[in-house]
Amino acid sequence: LTGVVDAAVLDLGPVIRSVYPNDGPEPQPNTGIDADREKPFSLPEVVSNLDIDLRLAIDQIVGVPGELRNATARLFFGDGRLRLPASLNVLGTTVGGEAILSRQEEIMKLSVELAADKTDLGRVAGEWYGGAGVAGRLDGLELSASASGASLSALLKNLDARLDIRNVDLTIDGKSASRPMRVVLDAATVTLPAGAGLKGTVTGKMIGQSFSLNVAGGGMRDILEKSRWPVDLRFVGSGARLHLAGIFSPLGDTAGPELSIRLSGDRIGALAAWTGISPSATMPYVMDAAGSLHRNRWRLEVRRLNLGNSTLRGSIGGKLSANRQLKASLSVHSDSIDVAQLNTLFI
Repeated sequence: LTGVVDAAVLDLGPVIRSVYPNDGPEPQPNTGIDADREKPFSLPEVVSNLDIDLRLAIDQIVGVPGELRNATARLFFGDGRLRLPASLNVLGTTVGGEAILSRQEEIMKLSVELAADKTDLGRVAGEWYGGAGVAGRLDGLELSASASGASLSALLKNLDARLDIRNVDLTIDGKSASRPMRVVLDAATVTLPAGAGLKGTVTGKMIGQSFSLNVAGGGMRDILEKSRWPVDLRFVGSGARLHLAGIFSPLGDTAGPELSIRLSGDRIGALAAWTGISPSATMPYVMDAAGSLHRNRWRLEVRRLNLGNSTLRGSIGGKLSANRQLKASLSVHSDSIDVAQLNTLFI
């Protein structure tokens, strides 16, 4: 059987909602067959005995995060094995690879290999978080995934995935920053095991200083639903130790990232390239804080800031009015101030 299928729009929203309904308990991995809950994946006998060669073309895919366009594929099916070499435009980047689906008795097995080059990171940041002032490129990425199960739902729930990224050059130009911040990533690896949360490691340079980063986050359900996403991030660089923990979610009027922050180090002068303070400053530092960012307001509450012999606490925030005017607030309290020691920060 041969043929050509052209479609203007493919909506994957109903498929995702059938796998991860909005209510009910968090889905658990299904490594076998549960006849009461899952309808086995099978093809009619007449189709199973055919050799199929179909060419597929889809102009746009909706119902998933991001902009997916110009999907083309060629589907081969024979001897109970489906092979699908494909190409897809994701936010302006061409992603190519192959998926293979096979069956052993009542269990389906899926493997996927994808690769992409020259990704526009500014466009990705704008789509996911409405980020402005972000520009850069990603030279290459490779994605591999595998799963097994008795149904389409089981395959998605049991998916194991790994992403490897190489050579990222990113510039963040915030409106309040005196100069753009450049981030260069040498390598990054992200894994997403079935039924578990994301884990990742990154090495690179930021403002010319080497750093390492370890990340733990939400699972496949959080990613597909583009919902509140738990994150735990640990950064080490220039003698500083940074720990962020909380929730990332898309910006809204009453929703957005909410994080607890802890920053510490033995010598604050080691942060000279990041902060502009004197590299000869020797005092240790510790900060415990909590921050939130919504579409029209933000707030950072510093619960404790120990800087050498000085101790401070306070908060800073901002809110945009209906006519886009910024109203800022600032409060600072101190139990002790060592003025002579603080003067060394800028000498």
